[in-house]
Amino acid sequence: MPIELRPVSTEEFDQLGLLTSYVYGGQHGDGAENTITATTRPEWTVCAFDGSRLVASYSTIPFTMRANGTAVPMGGVSAVGTLPEYRRQGLVRRITTQAFGDMRERGQAVASLWASQAAIYQRYGYSMVSVLRNYRVDTADIGFYDGDAGSSRVERLDVASGYDLAKQVYIAFIGDRMCYLHRARPLWLNNALDEDDAEGPIHIAVSRDADGSPDGYAIYTLRTAKRDHASRSQEIASESSPSASQPRPARAAGASTTRSQNPS
Repeated sequence: MPIELRPVSTEEFDQLGLLTSYVYGGQHGDGAENTITATTRPEWTVCAFDGSRLVASYSTIPFTMRANGTAVPMGGVSAVGTLPEYRRQGLVRRITTQAFGDMRERGQAVASLWASQAAIYQRYGYSMVSVLRNYRVDTADIGFYDGDAGSSRVERLDVASGYDLAKQVYIAFIGDRMCYLHRARPLWLNNALDEDDAEGPIHIAVSRDADGSPDGYAIYTLRTAKRDHASRSQEIASESSPSASQPRPARAAGASTTRSQNPS
């Protein structure tokens, strides 16, 4: 029976959960319900079926990213995986080719993904645009970039009180930069502001300028397990003009690769 490429149906979502749980080694959760099934819609997927069995998966989550002051529709590629017994049959290449055509029709001129091995995706036209950076700094070496006393007033808030202020700073920060995503509330709450009682509360420190307007923020926790969690790197952003000593937003684990295509 030939392999069929089509979107997964709602009734088949349990298969998507089980496949991605296996191929990602439980990184997104075990079982039929996991992070991928919770953040994916059937119409975003292109999957390979051997009869009624899901054997390879692929989804394209619609995002908007910044590109030198312009909002650009982007396809966020996720859930790419194939069952071991169906690998080396060209299924991912077939799926990717079809998915790129779908993105083109939707006006998504750029495709991007976090890759554990970025070199694999160069064969599909991707190139690396960013990599993960981790910094460990002793508190004895931390100082204000504009002098010993600093020039801002900082207030410490919980997620409910600090979310709108952090988002305001983030929107201003990404305006003229490259590859930063427009973030809806669910994206904030499932990434930088993802709270877990077992790992401790999240705090938001908001910096205000002399006029009282927010001009920077830091999202942090006080527990080592949370701080060192690879998929939830701490995030710091500043609205001020860039300088070598100013903090920048941290990126998620892995290497980010991007592929662009002419939408015309």
